[in-house]
Amino acid sequence: MKKMLLILTILLVGFSAIAFFTAQAAVKDKVIAYYFRGTFRSPSCRHLEKNCRGVIETSFRDALASGKLEFQVVILGDKGEGYYANYYKIYARTLILSLVKDGKEIEWKNLDRIGEFFDDREGFSEYLKKEINIFLGKAE
Repeated sequence: MKKMLLILTILLVGFSAIAFFTAQAAVKDKVIAYYFRGTFRSPSCRHLEKNCRGVIETSFRDALASGKLEFQVVILGDKGEGYYANYYKIYARTLILSLVKDGKEIEWKNLDRIGEFFDDREGFSEYLKKEINIFLGKAE
């Protein structure tokens, strides 16, 4: 009985993993939300990153799970990350939305207004949700 239960558990986990990775592989069009920060972490930088992560993880849970949306933190002072600073023409903390189709970025937008909503959680959330939803609509 224990062996049978173990075998069923292994099969269930295996099939779940296959379904997850198959769904991830099938996603050709997606949006990547890059939060850029420096190597030095000021309290305001931590606050903005936490708020970006919070809005994305709570409001876009399904898009994250399906692979349609990714959230990545990029440290601008790290080796090799200068590419992003030059490409996106950024020098400070910001959130960039990148629309990727067939593995290539075709459009991007700097959400440089995130600092304007530093003390306005609701405004911050609405700003991010609106912009991310626009990009997700283009990824379908």
